[in-house]
Amino acid sequence: MIPCDLASEEAVLGAVLLEPKRIFQAADLLEADDFYLEAHRIIWQAMLDMMADASQIDPIVLVSRLQTAGQLEQAGGYAGIARLTDGMPRGTNVRHYARILKQKSGLRKVLAEAQVVINLGLQPEADLENIISRLSRTIMSVDTRSDGYVPIADMVDAGYKRLQARAASGGIPGAVRSGLQCLDSHLGGFVPGSLVLVAARPSQGKSSLCAGIALDAALRQGKAVGISTLEMSQGEVYDRMICSEASIDLCDLTHGKITRQEWDGIAQTSGRLSGARIWIDETGGISIRQLQARAERLRAEHQIDILIVDYLGLLKGTGGPSQSRVQIVSEISGGLKELAKRLKIPVLAASQLNRDSARDNREPNLADLRDSGSLEQDADQVIMIHKPESSQADCLCTPVSLIVAKNRHGRTGRYSAGFHKRFTRFVDMHDPE
Repeated sequence: MIPCDLASEEAVLGAVLLEPKRIFQAADLLEADDFYLEAHRIIWQAMLDMMADASQIDPIVLVSRLQTAGQLEQAGGYAGIARLTDGMPRGTNVRHYARILKQKSGLRKVLAEAQVVINLGLQPEADLENIISRLSRTIMSVDTRSDGYVPIADMVDAGYKRLQARAASGGIPGAVRSGLQCLDSHLGGFVPGSLVLVAARPSQGKSSLCAGIALDAALRQGKAVGISTLEMSQGEVYDRMICSEASIDLCDLTHGKITRQEWDGIAQTSGRLSGARIWIDETGGISIRQLQARAERLRAEHQIDILIVDYLGLLKGTGGPSQSRVQIVSEISGGLKELAKRLKIPVLAASQLNRDSARDNREPNLADLRDSGSLEQDADQVIMIHKPESSQADCLCTPVSLIVAKNRHGRTGRYSAGFHKRFTRFVDMHDPE
């Protein structure tokens, strides 16, 4: 009943023994653990070692190597190895059989973990979040890599159609716009599979920019949005969205100083929000693995188009107390990038800048990302908010710079915008408001 295909395992091993160069058709896809039979695992690992040593792969050399390592009997002995080539035709499609083995191996891993999860779930102290996180981690670790190098001739037809689709839609299909023309005209929106960082010092508007992007995506683009707010409550996020959309002073809203006209605006905005496809998770103190599990479930149930994380500095790692802060942030940034690629949606995460970035009122750069260089490496786009100290904090619309410090999909640059702090809203500088 266990998923395996011993005939395919023998086909791969036998084909390599007959034609050693065929190992390159499977070595990038198969590891020793992908074979079900222990003897086959031992033989394949020996073949991989011989390939790494540039040794000639044939039955005699293989037997000698296994004998030296004391593994010959475990591998089936000389007779067992010799039988691998019996009736094996030359020109066997090794890649085809390797794909079969990879699929069977993946099924075994998932089923084994499922059995562990069942046993954990039956325990009196079972923790649902940890069980979901563990199962999701196993599923995400199953290798589903592509076949590697593909001739460009095979890409031309699909590539041409993709360019036609972009031209017809005026951008990359599936991209989510920010709602700010100064960014969208240069970024072309946030591309599916990309990790986007919104970075700034504290109280510079990171959460407001993220909320504005979520509102524009849901209310004006018809997108489905997931928001993981680790710092604010669901109520606080709702309040900011009401202020932004209805142009109500956040301070007045907080203290209940609302006019009759403003109540009308709140009612209208609430009606629009009730029909928006926005899901908010306010759970704090979760790990990157738990976030991945929740996002996987949300994507499966509601087909979200973008995930917003506010902010990544509050996520936990999975390595325990021994993990350094740099290691934790590296795990988080890699996990967010992996999540974006797997869900095929943009993941937008708020991030803090180092305190030194405020020195001399200078504009921040990529080196100012806090705690880890992996943030700079993993991110596809980095947008930094910079408010010069000379800006008047109490004016209606504070001039700010939105600095695109990294952009794998196009140009970088510095763009002017305005920040209505009272309404927690970013606008283009040409906006009449």
